[in-house]
Amino acid sequence: MLLLVIMLALGPIVARIPLAALGGVLVVVALRMVNPAVFRTIFRTTRADRNTFVLTLLATIFLDLVMAVLLGAAMAAVMSLRHMAKYSIVRRQYLPADTREGVIDYPPAQERLRDRIGIFRVDGALFYGDANRFTDLVTGVTDVAVVIIRFHRMHILDASGGEAQLRTVTAMGALDREQHVVELSEAIARAAALIDDAERPPTD
Repeated sequence: MLLLVIMLALGPIVARIPLAALGGVLVVVALRMVNPAVFRTIFRTTRADRNTFVLTLLATIFLDLVMAVLLGAAMAAVMSLRHMAKYSIVRRQYLPADTREGVIDYPPAQERLRDRIGIFRVDGALFYGDANRFTDLVTGVTDVAVVIIRFHRMHILDASGGEAQLRTVTAMGALDREQHVVELSEAIARAAALIDDAERPPTD
């Protein structure tokens, strides 16, 4: 507010201040904003933080502050997506499987079901980076009669992931294949229901 008042009321006077003097003020302010401890912390943490910091610093020096902020934000977003994709798993699961509850397998009386059931699991996130792969993987299996999709370790579902889930369920229904979506958390189930409602065509 003070700077706004100065600009509006004292503009002609401020215009007489030499640019070199204003530049000196900016240099002093910038130096006071520099925190060596923060720099050391960033360089000792992850490579993504270090790369984002260096990119923003170089853009600030050679371009301008606005471009530096935009490039830094874009770099941080790319690194976050890369991290998310790295720890996201979309794959078919085969029994027996070693779980926290122990080894899970078909009992001898249900051994005939082994080749008739396809189990798929999604861990981490189902987002636009994995949406098409998820749909292709599940719908591409033709040698089973029942599909089970497990979301017990999925924590993130975006609009593209929800659309892929709906598209997969619809495709399974068109193939007359029994399907079960299990172990959805309450938050993910609520998000999936909202996406499902948004994708359905309006009725009169």
